[in-house]
Amino acid sequence: MLFLPDIFMLGYLRNTTIGAFFYNLGHSYLAPSVAVLIGYEGHHPLVTALGVIWLGHVGWDRFFGYGLKYDTHFKHTHLGSLFKGSDETH
Repeated sequence: MLFLPDIFMLGYLRNTTIGAFFYNLGHSYLAPSVAVLIGYEGHHPLVTALGVIWLGHVGWDRFFGYGLKYDTHFKHTHLGSLFKGSDETH
């Protein structure tokens, strides 16, 4: 369940622009925060729990350096390049 938001990476099968759009949609704090709010206000504990798990996933990604993606390459993020420590530049 914790890795379910990674389904948003499937857009990369098409191209990096679509991939970045959908990845960022599923890996920003807005959507899971709305899910938590809707679940809490509507007394839907499952929706609240799923939103909290989703928030945890986004936080976990940030902790490990996986930021929101630029459309140039999967490893180019708002937190920097995921190529740190290697000779690759793209």
